[in-house]
Amino acid sequence: MKLWEAAYAWWRTNLRRRLVISICLTIALILLGQTLVTLSEEMTAIDHGINSDGRVLAQSVAMASIELMGRSDERPFQHVIKKLGRQIDLVHAAIVDQNGKIVGHSDPSQIGKNGTRYGALSLARPAPGLIELVTGPMEYFVTAPIARGTEVLGFVEMRFRSNEGRKRAFWIIGSTGVMSLFWFVVGGTGAFFFVRRVTRPLGALAQAAADISEGKLDEVSIREPRFLDDVGVLQVSFRKLVEDLKELDTSNRQLLAEQQSMNLHLQECVEEVTADLRQTTNYLRSVFSCIDEGVITVDMDGIIVQANRGAFRHLSGLGWPKKGTPLAGLLADGSELEAGMRRALEEEQKCVLEITAEAKAIVGETAFPVLRGLRELVFRLAPLRSAEGEVLGIVVSVDDQTENRRMEEGVRRSERLISLGTIGAGLAHELGNYMSAIKGFSHLALQQVSEGDPLRPDIEAIHEENSRAVDLLDRFLLFSRKGEVVFHDVVLDDLVRESVDMCRFQLKENGVEFVDELGLGESTIVCDARLIKQVMINLILNASDAMTSREEKILVVHSEPHGDAQVLVQVKDSGTGIAAEHLERSFDPFFTTKDEGTGLGLAISHQIVERHGGALSIESEPGKGTIVSVGLRTAGPKGGKL
Repeated sequence: MKLWEAAYAWWRTNLRRRLVISICLTIALILLGQTLVTLSEEMTAIDHGINSDGRVLAQSVAMASIELMGRSDERPFQHVIKKLGRQIDLVHAAIVDQNGKIVGHSDPSQIGKNGTRYGALSLARPAPGLIELVTGPMEYFVTAPIARGTEVLGFVEMRFRSNEGRKRAFWIIGSTGVMSLFWFVVGGTGAFFFVRRVTRPLGALAQAAADISEGKLDEVSIREPRFLDDVGVLQVSFRKLVEDLKELDTSNRQLLAEQQSMNLHLQECVEEVTADLRQTTNYLRSVFSCIDEGVITVDMDGIIVQANRGAFRHLSGLGWPKKGTPLAGLLADGSELEAGMRRALEEEQKCVLEITAEAKAIVGETAFPVLRGLRELVFRLAPLRSAEGEVLGIVVSVDDQTENRRMEEGVRRSERLISLGTIGAGLAHELGNYMSAIKGFSHLALQQVSEGDPLRPDIEAIHEENSRAVDLLDRFLLFSRKGEVVFHDVVLDDLVRESVDMCRFQLKENGVEFVDELGLGESTIVCDARLIKQVMINLILNASDAMTSREEKILVVHSEPHGDAQVLVQVKDSGTGIAAEHLERSFDPFFTTKDEGTGLGLAISHQIVERHGGALSIESEPGKGTIVSVGLRTAGPKGGKL
């Protein structure tokens, strides 16, 4: 490969070599083509002549065999074939009678066997190729009928070889080669001197151009041409151009000296202004970076020019406000943001947008914590103007109100729970005695009434409904008083599996398929096992109830480590899902979408998880199922009341 590269470099770096080699190759190709045409014509004629001679010879054998046909003695035929073999390089020859029987053959062992019957005419043979004629002796195959009048008595077939074509081909190649060498030498010599006449002045011009490009204008010298042809005119024009360039170079040097003096003065002024601008820029950049609210500047095409640290923090988990990326690409559905940007540019007025977006994964590299789930963002877009009042782009401020909204919702929920606790305390005080009395008397009545008594079903219904009322009262009391909570180390996966086993009967009744994706192994957390088990049972039963009307009923319980010193347990179902307008009220007491239910299960579960320092969240889409996530700390509180 290196040899080929060196040869190619030697050829391409010199115009004279390329032209001479190209002309010589053209002459060689012409001579080669002419030689091949001549050789092909000669070889075709020779082949045709040999083939014709063979046919004549075969017909002579056929004529000699007319009188011998019908005899039982094959010796006359063998005599004819031996005589034929002395005349040509015979491969084989055969004489076949009209019945296809061989009566004479160059190989006596073939006499008496069945041969091939041919037509009245000799078989056509395709013309051989030029390579076949040159590389060795050619074989020819001819046939001739043995006929007396119109009666065909038999056939003669003959296969023979001939070196005539090869000898003639070598003679033509030799003579043509000598002639080609003569014209090649003559043409190459003429091409060399012709090319030298053209390329010599061009080489001088190329060298002069190279010197000019390297700044050696003073060393350039162009001689007067000997002939005023096209190349001579080019030399004269180039010489005039060089003289003009020298004059222009002298003038430019004078201007350059003056410009350098001016540049020194301007540089001093620029350095002073740059130092002031750098100081001002650093000050503004520091202020811009320290603003807690996210600030993004965008050009007229909606492309981000700059973003402060606050913008990365408020958009963490949603978008990566990188310089050079579109503003609308910060959100999965940026159509509303893009429409607000156009409105701010067209109306040249401030525009405020409140957008709810879902943070599913971290986009880009960020050191800020990501608040997953739905995020409440407030975007304020205002035109960015220059000192002359021209609109240069947009200033966008972004503020994540998710935590504030959640805190407000938590405060409202706490207020509702406090009110509910007060109501529960009042109900416990007013109704406790009545419920206990009814429970006691109904229990005594059941003991006194026999199994067949018609009043027994009514008394059982009274006792059962009263027991449910007492259970409901106990749930109220969870909000009105603090109970003792005992924290200890618990293997969370084992606790979740125990909760599933306690619900196994109802899952089987509803035809629910359970999928175990618990991945914490033997990892433990600090919690009250009784309360956490109550939370898990409530979530599993809710998921089972949500899949009652579905054909595909799959319950998946998943656990995994989540962040530092945290674990995540998720209960996923393939149920009907929760409508968006009901999702925000899922943790409100007495709110339920079931036909039968108290609406206290999720409220109590939420309070239990918060008491453990964790978080309970719900993700749902109508028709696709619900995911309830329970986040717990591995090291919880050491004790207290709930």
